[in-house]
Amino acid sequence: MIKNRYSLRLLVIGLAVLASRRGEAQGPVDSTACRSVLGAPAPDSLSETVGLTVRAFDSSVTLTPRYRADVAAGVREMLRLPTPLPLIVYNQTRGGEKGHKYDTVIPTISGAYAATVSRDGRFSHLRVVGGARAAAFDSAFLAALQALSDSSLAPALPDTLHGDSIEVRMAVSLLDTADPLPDPLPRLTLRGDPLFRIRVPALGPGKNVAPMPGNRAPHYPTAARDRHVEGKVLLQFVVDADGRGIPESVQIKEATATEFVEAVLAAFPNLRFYPLDVRGCHLASLAQMPFEFHLSR
Repeated sequence: MIKNRYSLRLLVIGLAVLASRRGEAQGPVDSTACRSVLGAPAPDSLSETVGLTVRAFDSSVTLTPRYRADVAAGVREMLRLPTPLPLIVYNQTRGGEKGHKYDTVIPTISGAYAATVSRDGRFSHLRVVGGARAAAFDSAFLAALQALSDSSLAPALPDTLHGDSIEVRMAVSLLDTADPLPDPLPRLTLRGDPLFRIRVPALGPGKNVAPMPGNRAPHYPTAARDRHVEGKVLLQFVVDADGRGIPESVQIKEATATEFVEAVLAAFPNLRFYPLDVRGCHLASLAQMPFEFHLSR
């Protein structure tokens, strides 16, 4: 027998919180009360580093740490942040000052971008391909890339790469580091290169995003099933305050084959979630979900 085992990392969290959420009102949360809760002065705040990760769209192509760091340095030089900075998506993280760790919800930055890079380092076909879709920040980031491309600071592609141009993907997100950044900024080549530091309110603990019961598994691609091919897709996306995944926010973090990606993306709009909950208020938040396609005989 062939079986599609639908493995969700979030399901583990979902089962843990499902009992506590049963019986909760499923209607809309009082928006006025939530604005009051979220608008009140936060009891604590955290200093976070926003970083840039640059990679080639073709996973067989490796960009050098020096090139990635030079792109980040150029963007830092050109980036003009909007005021106020639009922090419209949240995330549960571990935070706390002076070594005191606790789970807390904070606003976060998330953006995914694509571009074509020519041999001389010039960018073209700049576009947003995922993330929080905060228009003001997206515009500022793309403007910084264009300014870098038009300047003498644009780094040339490494000599080891072949061809006249390559497609690149760039992700802007919080770096997982609690260490203060010295001046000049260091290179964090494994997790991304730092762009800027922000201070964000710590809202305290919340109930994590969890999938609702009844979500249907993606269809196992017929061609892959016939070839007895298994696979995996890892998505990152935004779940809005109503518990819906935002298709425009999707980033494909890992995939073993295009056919599995197509199956997951076809199923994605029908998935439903319990949204991130902070003191009874539902917030848009980042989530990651793995989809595993296995053949059981």
